[in-house]
Amino acid sequence: MNHNPTIPAKSSRGKTARRIVAGEFILTDLSGRPRATLGVDDQQHPVFSMFGPTGNVGVTISMEAGLPRILLRDEAEITRAVIAIEADGAAHVTLRDRAGKDRLMLGTGDEGEAGIQILGPEGEPRAEISTGLDGETSLVLLGGDGEPRVTALVLDSESTILAIDDPAGNSAIMLGATADGDRKIVVTDTAGRPRVFAGIEAGEEPTLGVFDEEGDSEIGE
Repeated sequence: MNHNPTIPAKSSRGKTARRIVAGEFILTDLSGRPRATLGVDDQQHPVFSMFGPTGNVGVTISMEAGLPRILLRDEAEITRAVIAIEADGAAHVTLRDRAGKDRLMLGTGDEGEAGIQILGPEGEPRAEISTGLDGETSLVLLGGDGEPRVTALVLDSESTILAIDDPAGNSAIMLGATADGDRKIVVTDTAGRPRVFAGIEAGEEPTLGVFDEEGDSEIGE
């Protein structure tokens, strides 16, 4: 009796090739419990799954619309991590909490930019880090309403900017520094009007200014 499950076939060169043809493959442990499967789902996508000792699906690797996707699940079969490439060329990793809610996302865009986003318990953005091919790098911290509170920018090693907004979303404080030695601090009121300015320009004396609501200088030197 032939116990060899392979099926001989002729290759394009006339040599005998060996292949296995099946609709599904199941890998079992010594007790007969399925530990991995390889098959095709209802949408005709190839799917490879691995199971834990209790039968829970721990890992799923699939091709959806010709694009790879990997799902990692915990013992309750809650998806905790997703690795995927999208049709527009973006690649990303998403990490989820025990409730299955997105909490951390990192990836690259179709034009080469890269970023990390941290989400709150309800999925609201709370922090973002991004960098582009032009050398600009930014860090944004957001409030519970999703509005920026702190923004830090590094512009192609030429200048650095730090901006702080109040809870209403109004600009409050801005600090800046450039590679040629300029330094400045600007404090604004709730209407966004500059009220205090302090700075040093390269090769110049320090400047301090305090302004009223009309923009007129109250002191200065």
